[in-house]
Amino acid sequence: MNIEELEIGVNIETNKVEFKRILKEGVNEKTGERYEFNRLKEIAAFANCSGGIIYIGVDDETHEIKPFNHTLADKIILMIHRNIKNHLEPPIKYEISEIPIKEKDSFTSYVLKLEIFEAKYKPISLRFHGIGFIFVRHFGETSIASGEEIRELVLNSENISFDEEVTSEDFNEKEFSKLFDYYEKVN
Repeated sequence: MNIEELEIGVNIETNKVEFKRILKEGVNEKTGERYEFNRLKEIAAFANCSGGIIYIGVDDETHEIKPFNHTLADKIILMIHRNIKNHLEPPIKYEISEIPIKEKDSFTSYVLKLEIFEAKYKPISLRFHGIGFIFVRHFGETSIASGEEIRELVLNSENISFDEEVTSEDFNEKEFSKLFDYYEKVN
């Protein structure tokens, strides 16, 4: 069974969709990189851009589903929560849901759907070993953000400076007499 049979319209990796066979922790003996780093950079990139979905339990080349039993699905969910909490700043909004796979008249295995929402406060930084990285998502791939992309992320963030907040209070000049007096004194 392929992912297209479970989720209509999902058939390729794009700027909003990624497939992962399984998520692991630890060091990749071939590359020396930590497995979690690669997963977290994609999560951070989705949060820095327009959000996205990672389907876990789907082969990224064949799109064939490779579902998990209940115990392994629980372990993967806990690992995702722990890694996001420990390595991404500021906190992001995300949801994990399961897609049940019917086996022998009962739902016993799952594909996981990790939906990452676009962050309000950008950029989202991936912190690993005391070093921060900022990633962005381009069609079907994740890359480290350029200086210009980082500036765009900051400018497009929903940060509101303290003096731009709207209030329902009416301005009364008399209440600010000390401030105006001080301003006159120093200017």
